[in-house]
Amino acid sequence: MRQNHALAFPRRRARARKNRGRVADQPQPTPTELLREILYQVGETHLDTGHTEIVHRLNGRLYDNFSLGKTTLVIIDEGQLLADDALFEEIRLLLNFQLNDAFLITLLLIGQPELGERIRNLPQFDDRLSARGLLRPLERREVGAYIDHRMSVAGRSEAAFSPEAVELISQYSGGIPRRLNHICDLCLVLSYSRRVEWVDEEMAYRIILDEEDSRV
Repeated sequence: MRQNHALAFPRRRARARKNRGRVADQPQPTPTELLREILYQVGETHLDTGHTEIVHRLNGRLYDNFSLGKTTLVIIDEGQLLADDALFEEIRLLLNFQLNDAFLITLLLIGQPELGERIRNLPQFDDRLSARGLLRPLERREVGAYIDHRMSVAGRSEAAFSPEAVELISQYSGGIPRRLNHICDLCLVLSYSRRVEWVDEEMAYRIILDEEDSRV
């Protein structure tokens, strides 16, 4: 892990300071569109300007946030879809927004494993990362806890899936969260259509069979 001047995952600042988070999820923007989106997300409304003016306004907004004790966090999801190397160069240049030794912006790139491969082929960008991580598949015991947590966040305190259903879902999904979410959503729709409050093994098995049939 490198500890250079770039930020890929958030670094902590003083705990007393409030954080401001923004998400940029436009899949394939141009460099100027990316900057314009970030500028919009941090509160700027006058966006009909050229690249240089956008950079100046963005720097001003970031400085204002910093002066107010706020950390500006920009999350770029589906980073593997950033096809143009110029986008990574633009992101790298954003890391030059500093005040003395303090960064004015924190960048968090999220994507599929191919994002890591892409970054490794861009050494100037790769060298600026301060941290990186790979989300491994969940283990069986973690799958049950993950499902229970998601249901709790949605407002349900009691278990919604039988242990046998969780076992099937864990095996079929391979512990990958996006697959877990998809299968569980389908199971919950089926349980709703049957007017039952419990996803059992038979229901999970039926959903998995339907998923397999749809792949043929």
